[in-house]
Amino acid sequence: MVRKRDDRELRADCMASAIVVYHVGGGSDEFGPIERVKDAGFALHPVTFEALDGLCIDDKIGEADFYLNKHPLSSGLLRANPRYTREVHHEAPNITWGENCELDRIVRVKTTTIDELAKNLPQADVLSMDTQGAELRILRGASETLRSTLCVVNEVEFAPIYEGQPLFDEQMAFLRPYGFRLMELFSIQAWHPGPKFGLGFLTVAEAVWLRFDYENLTREQVETLAKISAGFGRMSFALVLLEHINGEVENEMLRSLWKFKDAPELRE
Repeated sequence: MVRKRDDRELRADCMASAIVVYHVGGGSDEFGPIERVKDAGFALHPVTFEALDGLCIDDKIGEADFYLNKHPLSSGLLRANPRYTREVHHEAPNITWGENCELDRIVRVKTTTIDELAKNLPQADVLSMDTQGAELRILRGASETLRSTLCVVNEVEFAPIYEGQPLFDEQMAFLRPYGFRLMELFSIQAWHPGPKFGLGFLTVAEAVWLRFDYENLTREQVETLAKISAGFGRMSFALVLLEHINGEVENEMLRSLWKFKDAPELRE
């Protein structure tokens, strides 16, 4: 028979272990929306894939073209779509998408997958990606890793600003069978097809997805998912998760998890 732990024990367990984050792309010390969980007081254990001795993460082990742009952070496995090169991000300086991803050269790179790399790494709680339109390709190469991943953070596009890239709806369709539910869109970008005047089109965002099939997770996974949820301010879901594994949880337990003194009342 499993002993029910009191709130102090559960709180100590929830705060003790670090959340393992696999991060692909972007800056090596910038992890996007998942930083909010860290800011809420939860420890992150980042595993970054910035320097892989010439290896690029993709959907298979092999080779691929890599588009090196004059602005390095816009480089990736996909070429910029010329249909959108005149567009301008609503908060950016007057630099067009074409200027931002002006091609320098194409190089041939060796590729590997998240699943292959994960064989020698701690199990991922969070998979975070900012890979210039190649997110779905990378997710397909992480099919085994995703079975135990609790949160996915990735760049999504609503228009094909890269040639042949999958869009938001395709990522959602891929993640749904793994039990993920869309939590929120961050860093939403509206782009202007011409000069910045009036309102633009929803084009780019960072999506956060959480596992919602918590009945299929272990106790430890549910506790970690509760930490991630609390870190994003999703206290209702954190409450559901903790009560799923421990029965009724006191308000003070959730306030302690959230770390905010002005947390709203959670029960009537």
